[in-house]
Amino acid sequence: MIFGDWYLKYLEKKALLREENYLAKKNERKSIPISTDDVQISYRKKMIQELEKNKFDFIDKHTKNMDRQVLEDTIDSWLKHSEMKKYVTLLKLKRRTIKN
Repeated sequence: MIFGDWYLKYLEKKALLREENYLAKKNERKSIPISTDDVQISYRKKMIQELEKNKFDFIDKHTKNMDRQVLEDTIDSWLKHSEMKKYVTLLKLKRRTIKN
C-alpha cells in the first residue's frame, strides 16, 4: 500500500474532528432558549413579508373565512402593532365587501 497505515489514521481523526464540530454547533443551537414571543415575532415577520409581496391577495387570503366581528378584532389587533398599522386601511376596505 502506498500511503501506509498513517493515511487511515489521518482519515479517522479527520472524521472524528468533523463530527465533534458538528455536535458542538448542534448543541450550541439547541442551548439557545426559544420563547413563544420569539415564535410570534418570527410569524409576524413572515406575515409582513408576504403582505409586502402582494398586499391585496394576502388580505383576501387572510380574511377569506372571516365574518365581520373577527375582521373587526383583526383590525384592532393590527392597530396595536406598528408594522401592521399601515395595512389597516386595506382591512377596512375589505370590511366594506364582507356581508354580515
